[in-house]
Amino acid sequence: SERELGRQFSGSDDAALRVPTDAASIDEGRRIAQLAGCLHCHGETLGGGLVDDIPGLVRLVAPNISAILPRYSDAQLATVLRKGVKPDGKSVLFMPSEMYHHLQDEDLGRLIAFLRTVPVVAEGVSEKTELRILARLLLAKGDIKPSAAGIETLPRAAGVDAHLRHFLEAHAD
Repeated sequence: SERELGRQFSGSDDAALRVPTDAASIDEGRRIAQLAGCLHCHGETLGGGLVDDIPGLVRLVAPNISAILPRYSDAQLATVLRKGVKPDGKSVLFMPSEMYHHLQDEDLGRLIAFLRTVPVVAEGVSEKTELRILARLLLAKGDIKPSAAGIETLPRAAGVDAHLRHFLEAHAD
């Protein structure tokens, strides 16, 4: 399980991602955060908290991301959200990155814009997720995977990209 937890993943090239600053985009980013579950696990203040405690398996704690966000660039944050890969190349554990993987750049930018407006919560949770023996066995066996490993197995986004769509529309006859 330690080998899987220490596994290195490649990051992303989201350096060109545009993060808006207007109020409407930030409001939409908050809506996306609510729909995607950010606020459910990390709380309204993003201070984190206990998500679930399953004896013998896991004590799942959402971290205080309000304190982590200022240390990440927008591109690093986009990589964590879309690919489940932290700046050190390791995977986040149980974040549902597959929910963010296919977000349009504009929506991901809006989400990041909202996250940037949330003040740091100094008294947020400091506890970390605890993988218990059964979770470690399942992880070592490959039955559960860190978030980044799950992203690797996702199919390509449904639909076609804009260039191919434009070509098909131009040649529809």
